[in-house]
Amino acid sequence: MVVLQTGSTIELVLLLQSKEELLILKQYAMEALGSFLIDNTAAVIRPFALYPNEQDTDDELKGIAIRLLYPSYLSTEEVINNLTTPKDSSLFGAYKASIDAIGREMPIEDAAVALELLLKRPNIFDEYPHGDFGSLINNVLDKAWTALSSGSKTIIAVLAKFLQELIRQNRPFEVHADLANRREVALEIMANPEFEEYLFWLTKSNSQSNLLNSNDWDWLLEVHAKCQNKVVKRAASQLLSQLFYFEDTKRISEFIQLFDKDAWLQENVAHWFNPIELGSKQHLRMKENSARSKEAANQQHETREKQTSARSPVDVTLEYLESFEAGDVDGWWRMIQVMQSDFDRNKRKSDREYDIRQLPVWDRLTKEVQARIIQAAKHYLKQYNQVKTEWLYSREFRRPEFAGYKALLLLASSDIDTFDELPDGLWLIWEPIVTYCYLDSYGNVLDSRILVIKKAYKISKVQLIKSLDLYITNRLSQNSSLYTIESLEPIVDEPLANFLLLKASELKLYKENYQYLIRTAFYNCPQLALDTTAKVLKELKKAPEDTELRSIVLTLSSEFLLKGNLEAWQLLWPFVKEDINFGYELLIETLKTADRTEQGVLYKLQTQHQAELLAWLYQNAATRTSSHINDYITGYKYYLISNLIKQGTPDAIEAIIYVADELHGNEGSKWWIVEAKMRQCEKAFLPTKPSALREILYYGQRRFVRSSEELLTVLEESLFRLQKKLQAYNPTAFFLWDKQSSGSYTHKDENAFSDFVKMHLEYDLSDRAVVVNREVEIRRTTTKGSGERTDILVQAISLHEEGEQSQYSVVIEAKGCWHGELLTAMQTQLTGRYLSEHRCRYGLYLVGWFECSHFKSPCSAKNIEEFKENLKSQALQLSKSAVSLKAVVIDCTIA
Repeated sequence: MVVLQTGSTIELVLLLQSKEELLILKQYAMEALGSFLIDNTAAVIRPFALYPNEQDTDDELKGIAIRLLYPSYLSTEEVINNLTTPKDSSLFGAYKASIDAIGREMPIEDAAVALELLLKRPNIFDEYPHGDFGSLINNVLDKAWTALSSGSKTIIAVLAKFLQELIRQNRPFEVHADLANRREVALEIMANPEFEEYLFWLTKSNSQSNLLNSNDWDWLLEVHAKCQNKVVKRAASQLLSQLFYFEDTKRISEFIQLFDKDAWLQENVAHWFNPIELGSKQHLRMKENSARSKEAANQQHETREKQTSARSPVDVTLEYLESFEAGDVDGWWRMIQVMQSDFDRNKRKSDREYDIRQLPVWDRLTKEVQARIIQAAKHYLKQYNQVKTEWLYSREFRRPEFAGYKALLLLASSDIDTFDELPDGLWLIWEPIVTYCYLDSYGNVLDSRILVIKKAYKISKVQLIKSLDLYITNRLSQNSSLYTIESLEPIVDEPLANFLLLKASELKLYKENYQYLIRTAFYNCPQLALDTTAKVLKELKKAPEDTELRSIVLTLSSEFLLKGNLEAWQLLWPFVKEDINFGYELLIETLKTADRTEQGVLYKLQTQHQAELLAWLYQNAATRTSSHINDYITGYKYYLISNLIKQGTPDAIEAIIYVADELHGNEGSKWWIVEAKMRQCEKAFLPTKPSALREILYYGQRRFVRSSEELLTVLEESLFRLQKKLQAYNPTAFFLWDKQSSGSYTHKDENAFSDFVKMHLEYDLSDRAVVVNREVEIRRTTTKGSGERTDILVQAISLHEEGEQSQYSVVIEAKGCWHGELLTAMQTQLTGRYLSEHRCRYGLYLVGWFECSHFKSPCSAKNIEEFKENLKSQALQLSKSAVSLKAVVIDCTIA
């Protein structure tokens, strides 16, 4: 009687031996017993491996038992003698896997016994090298060759016997042995007189590498000369005749010498050297031998043709297709199994190749047959009504259910109309299989795979989430990773995301598995990610010493930064500044993933956010000492600096200046500013075309505008030319004054002054084509109901030259020297109002100076030169912000 040691063991044994418990529970019980295998528990499991069990409907208990016990508690003889044909050929489960593994796990010293036992089994070679025992035979043969190479002599006889049987049945085999060892096996075969008619196949066999070849010529001559066994001598003669060819003069000489002494050669190949008289006894014997050989060859050929035809993947595919079309539902999955065969019949595609179009046979089929298979896929999904799910998420798999998923993929990729018309009820039936196979094929980026899971989720959302719950439970029970959960990102919506967050909060998970659930939940659900992160941050603020909560918050926040948007940073930045350690830990956790691909919020921050974070990192660097941490942080700081410099924009330069100010000029920040400005110049530079350059050189006043800043300079030059006209020999300044009846003069208002300037610019810049590469447009922006507006918008529009910005703009604000806000309007109106309204960063503050004997301005400044310097200084000061200003004063006085 078996003595059991623990209460838990007794419960497992009772469960295993009960006739009322579910089969799946017994399988789990046996696995549990196997996890602490000793003599006592092995004795309980042994009967399941050796004896029939009515409850073991799929041989799965038997398979688990063999895997657990062999070879430590089961002998090779016991296992092979008790092997049975799998009850369910569609199932690749524990039993089929254990059959395949026997040869791999078998001790080398058992190879001879295994070959003998296999030879005794009837019909063992029927489907070889495929079939239920194909892998077992191949693995045992590999062990036999290994045993031979390691010096075992006992293996020679049985290996030779085994190979003879393979040759008789025209089955392929591979030779894994060096020269000496394979010759020993060949010599054993040559000593069998009953194998004489098959000797031909030792040199021209259906194997991957012949047992004998032309390199064995000298060895066969030596065997012929020294061996006293007449059968071996005769076999050597026959093999030499097969390896002989007339192009080798050395062999011709050696063969003629041998021919003169060898009766078999004289009898069978005399016609190679001497004429044969027709009707002679020798001629009749040769004729008889030829007919017999021809008949034997024909028989061999017919056998091979029959076997080849029987195994021809294309022909068998058609047979099973026709069988399915005639009403045999199993014909569909059997057809797919055949389509997995490669044409050398030694290789197969995995059952987990779900795309039928990628199977070796598919491209060999005609378009008409492919169309029939696509049509059959729809019928299989509707006709197969025995979908089983109890095997899901175990070590088993069932080919009929796999075939259903393959049918769905085929329709999704080849007949989308039929796919879209599949009834909802069908999806409810097949959803568990779809979910399992989809998660099983992680990394496969087929569009059809995404279509299938999306449709399944759309129709059976609640059921799919239940299947996912079962999947997670099973993966965790096996201590397996949940990395495949990330493949669900294409279907993530709020219900699915909430389920994943719930599972993450309920279960005690390894950090990686927690991350997989959170990362997938946050995908495509930014508001949920924001709300969830905000909630846990508030909880952490209440309990900052809670280390477990802190770990959860870090993971959630990190995933939010990976999958969220800029709102993620706006939420987290205050916490980062407040808690330096939290900030560093969060950045490191995020950068571990994001650093490889430069993805996530940290690589999408706005310019000002980048500057703030960069300054914070430098200011708090002294508190961090770990070199591992510094690898991530240092790399990210370099990214931020490089990115700001690379932008070469005014905003980026201003951001770098902010960082430099925060660091008080340390860390080489002054050089960052220099590099950024150089980059700005590089980006702004556009080479001048030769035609434009010639025009500029020929006409001295022509200009090339490549930026708003250059347009601003062009406007300054134009206003200088206006100034000359105003005070020329025939001054145009009089057009800005009205003569009264008394003979005195009164200046025109600011609108008239603005219109006058606009007309000058139109003539000077547009009509005279001063700007050679752009069309200049000048317009006033006065609008009804907006009050008095005196700003002028000047735009240089591209002539569609490659690589140029579409347009550059400058706003001109025109004021008369009598204006009440003359000294403040540059800031309040031009900078604070007009530039922002036009979304323009470049402005020109233009003042008309009318102070003369005809008009006394209320302005405190009475000297035009001092006034000019005052405005220039103000423009320079205001240009330190995000705008660039110029101030121009033109003399509009008259005598």
